[in-house]
Amino acid sequence: MLLKGLYGMLRDAGYEIEIADYPADAVQRVLKSAYKALIMDSEPFGLSLDNAVSIVKSARPDMPVVIIGEAPYSADVLSVKEPINLEDFKHAIHEIENMAVSKY
Repeated sequence: MLLKGLYGMLRDAGYEIEIADYPADAVQRVLKSAYKALIMDSEPFGLSLDNAVSIVKSARPDMPVVIIGEAPYSADVLSVKEPINLEDFKHAIHEIENMAVSKY
């Protein structure tokens, strides 16, 4: 999974990270806990990307979602396309932080 390759960078930047191998697992975790964001790989296994995003957005409409490896997805989902440019990825994470700060 592409996202696992970004784990170290996020951890080293001070973020607490949990990795779910399947979108269905990620969705269940989001519904049970207070995560600040959901970052998903564009090549999921099992539950489709569309279904996972739809479930998360219906339950937690304010939760930022980032899709890794996808061209622009939708207006309320941030996307970082392949090949991953670390600066683009860092910008997406910064956008999430800005969204969280602007709500409080």
